[in-house]
Amino acid sequence: MYFGLQTGWISMMSLQSSLVGFAVFKALDKFLVTKFGPAENVVLQTTAVATATMPLAAGFVGILPAIKQLEPDETHGAQTELSYGQLCAWGLALTFFGVFFAVPLRKQTIIREKLRFPSGTATAQMIS
Repeated sequence: MYFGLQTGWISMMSLQSSLVGFAVFKALDKFLVTKFGPAENVVLQTTAVATATMPLAAGFVGILPAIKQLEPDETHGAQTELSYGQLCAWGLALTFFGVFFAVPLRKQTIIREKLRFPSGTATAQMIS
């Protein structure tokens, strides 16, 4: 989140997290009960991407800081500073919104339209 606030840009880092995870877990391979393979790498990179992009998706990188910088005459008396509890509620509401809309969006974009996502395709190629 700090990087996003400083630069106004954020990366999903799916390729990098997959590569670093592979290197770390291959180095620890002799200590692992289960062999680290492609399925484990997919779980690792999916978790990393979800964690890295949540601040952006929740508006903590762009939208909410921009609202805080509005002048009082631009807000027409509306509250621009959210408390910690309000930010948590906002994040939870967006999380549930995303979970409930993920299945229909997946069905439309991936199954029906067969859209290819460049970062996901590149990461899948690298993992395989």
